[in-house]
Amino acid sequence: MKTLMCLVLCPVLVLILVLALPATLGAQAIPIFVSGQDRDYVPLSQEDFTLITVRGPGELRLISRPRFRPDAGETHRFGLVVRVNGGAAQEIVYEDVERSTTAMFRDGRLGVPGRLVDYTLRLARGYHNIEVRAAQASPQIYFRHLFKPKRERRRSWVPLTPLRTPELVELVVRETLVPYYRNAAGEGFTLDVIGPTELRIFTRLENTPEMRGRIHYRLQIQQDGQVVNTYQLGSRRSEVAQYHREDALVPGRAVEVVVAVPEGKHRYELRSIDPDKPTFLARFMLPREDLSLTAD
Repeated sequence: MKTLMCLVLCPVLVLILVLALPATLGAQAIPIFVSGQDRDYVPLSQEDFTLITVRGPGELRLISRPRFRPDAGETHRFGLVVRVNGGAAQEIVYEDVERSTTAMFRDGRLGVPGRLVDYTLRLARGYHNIEVRAAQASPQIYFRHLFKPKRERRRSWVPLTPLRTPELVELVVRETLVPYYRNAAGEGFTLDVIGPTELRIFTRLENTPEMRGRIHYRLQIQQDGQVVNTYQLGSRRSEVAQYHREDALVPGRAVEVVVAVPEGKHRYELRSIDPDKPTFLARFMLPREDLSLTAD
């Protein structure tokens, strides 16, 4: 899979547009001259998804332009296939897109770029994986994205205990004792939640002292037996967390995802889908105002 990482750290709001140039494995950025400056775009593939990772809340703009060859017609029709957090793919279709009168390829042999079209995704808090590919081979689509973080509404959160209570692991985070749970190898975490609400999940990998750099891992969430989200995440060793009673391991940095729970009672399962990383630490929380909705 082609990989693109845009890490936006948002403990405080940055009132600027955060520009991340999409870079794909094996795809060279193509400069398009617009409004007096170059904007780097990358060609989208019909076969492979380009992966964008951002930390919400915020708005993600997916910006694309079709390529007009010299023998092309007056307009193009094309589509993007977009998948958020491993969910169902949706196709975004653009009709009657004309040549741009204000943009040009730096390499004139490529022809003329089309008019800019974009699509905005509004993302809740937590990390999100957005996958994008072209819906067809022709015309060639050139792509980039912009992410604008949003201020989070202050909410009070309370911890939620999984069913079949797994092993409790206490971490000390900035001098505060924080409970996490460790799953048994090959098993996941199970929770019953009544919506509508949000299920906030923090996960941490456990590192040996010799491990260095960013460690990537994949988690899958099922709702009522059906896969609803698959996350590709990454974490480094934490500089602010340590085990309360264990010395052999080093906890990773916490990575947060938030699951929107629809109305009604639902069973959720969280598990690793990496055979070489069967166990991890997890912590679950619900908004205090929705605590009365929690299943007994």
